[in-house]
Amino acid sequence: MYAAGPMGAGQPPYALALADVAKRGRLVVYTGAGLSRGHPTDIPAGAEVARRCHERLVDLLGADALDGADSSNLTSVADVVAALDGGLDLLRRTAVGVAEFTTADPNFGHEALALLLLEGLVSTITTNWDDCIERAGGAERVLAVISDQDRQQIHAPALLKVHGCATRPDTVLLTSKDLTNPPVWVRDEINARLADSHVVFVGIGDVAGYVRSRIEEAAEAVGAGGAIYVVSPSVDNNWDESQWAEVLPDHPAERRFGLTADEFLDGLAAACVRLLLREIAEAIEEQSEALAAFNRARGAFEVVTPLDALRWLRACAVPRQPGHSVLRQQSFTSALIALGVLGPDDVELHPLGRAITNGSVYEVLVGVGNITASRCRREAESRLIKYRSEGGDTATSPTFLVAGAVGRFTSPGGLEQSVLGDSDPRDLVSGPLTVSPTLIRAEDLAA
Repeated sequence: MYAAGPMGAGQPPYALALADVAKRGRLVVYTGAGLSRGHPTDIPAGAEVARRCHERLVDLLGADALDGADSSNLTSVADVVAALDGGLDLLRRTAVGVAEFTTADPNFGHEALALLLLEGLVSTITTNWDDCIERAGGAERVLAVISDQDRQQIHAPALLKVHGCATRPDTVLLTSKDLTNPPVWVRDEINARLADSHVVFVGIGDVAGYVRSRIEEAAEAVGAGGAIYVVSPSVDNNWDESQWAEVLPDHPAERRFGLTADEFLDGLAAACVRLLLREIAEAIEEQSEALAAFNRARGAFEVVTPLDALRWLRACAVPRQPGHSVLRQQSFTSALIALGVLGPDDVELHPLGRAITNGSVYEVLVGVGNITASRCRREAESRLIKYRSEGGDTATSPTFLVAGAVGRFTSPGGLEQSVLGDSDPRDLVSGPLTVSPTLIRAEDLAA
């Protein structure tokens, strides 16, 4: 699996420039098969998928049934089989079964895209059938638009799967007819998302026929008001011989990056986090004590990878809502200032939204939207019960640092009388449900 370095090592200029586009909501990442080639996902490229489909269908139908099909061209195989009675359904079910489209482990690039999408920093379009991005969000599953009905019902930011998904074989686009005449929602969404946007094509080294029409539509939708970037290891040395040169004949060299999907998304994710943290610091620069405390906590991000940072941020959210950024919550600023105030030592970030400073463990809860103090208390109780249930030591239980909660923290109500009966609560066996969290308000410390 790709190994990312600490964010403090710095990012290239193009990553910082695109992060600036992302913070303004104008960055679209358009992914292809190369994204899912990285370890440990290892889903084969289109030519290999075609070969496997051809081999399996020849075995099922006989060689004569696929006469004239190019075994290395997925669209060619699809057109021949779809012409048979009942062939289209068999074709789709066969195609989604020749690789681990729904079971492969997500890789670094999948997780980076999932977390950036959940933080509301990028829009994402994919021609891939696998559901690795959806599963890469950890506790948060990324929503996906696969059909027109999805588009009508899903209102949160979602992954747009313009060639269908292996979880729903009937949505998979394979034949020439499918690709030339995609569902109406595909063209509508591409035009809507890409107008006046910057679009980065990631993991499409050569423009296979089954994705070319989508790329041409995307290029047309972006138009002169936007910008197109191509990310692939082969574009530095093989541009003129590639189909990219036909699709984008006047594409400038400075917008081609000879990188893997993982390398590019590593730099982009790190640049997004660091750029937004810097903007917060600039916003409070006239408050010297608050800035000093904020920068102590901000330093903790410099020594972790961008995925660790984004996982930490998403773990802080109460509630977690796709597309609702933690970094951009005003209360998040108070949380980091409070962490810096809690001790003169450096702050260390740990999984599940935990931080260690001055020898104490804190679990940070950042209210997303208008969240009441009672809601945050319930969240803290739930997390503390989980911590104790998993064998956590009472002596090292985290203190909950709460930011953005509206109202007062009320005392826990204890066990219901129907549970206690006539017993003294002190006679009950101790367990995780008897633990009450310690909460402190970040805004009080930040003030």
